[in-house]
Amino acid sequence: MSIYATLASFALPHLGPLSEWPDNYTGITIQAVPAHINYTGETWGFLPPPVPEECGLYRAVFVCAPWTKKGASRCGQEYVDPLFMLTGEEYAAISWDEMWERISRGIDSEVSKSRRKHNRFTREELDAREKSRPKLPA
Repeated sequence: MSIYATLASFALPHLGPLSEWPDNYTGITIQAVPAHINYTGETWGFLPPPVPEECGLYRAVFVCAPWTKKGASRCGQEYVDPLFMLTGEEYAAISWDEMWERISRGIDSEVSKSRRKHNRFTREELDAREKSRPKLPA
């Protein structure tokens, strides 16, 4: 049984030239840990502290990409290297524009790491790619 509730699942376009990839989209899944999941201790150390069920907030929200692995030696429920994690309070306060920016940066970071690992990008190409990223309207 999972401790997570799926809040959203969608695909975002890659930003910049990614001709080696099979398509130009990355699937994103947003998973929440509801407030009633109040486990504590070393096994659950990857979660922020429990929140009161009546507060109307999630305990945590994880934003994951297809390469995000679930299950660690500490706990089978733990996401290993999600794009990012928010507390329930942070999730309630974040705007969609901020969420989009953080997801985009996370995708770009992972793609860049992969390409650097395989010597597919030079520093100049990475800098040019960052400059070419479309900006969200103000």
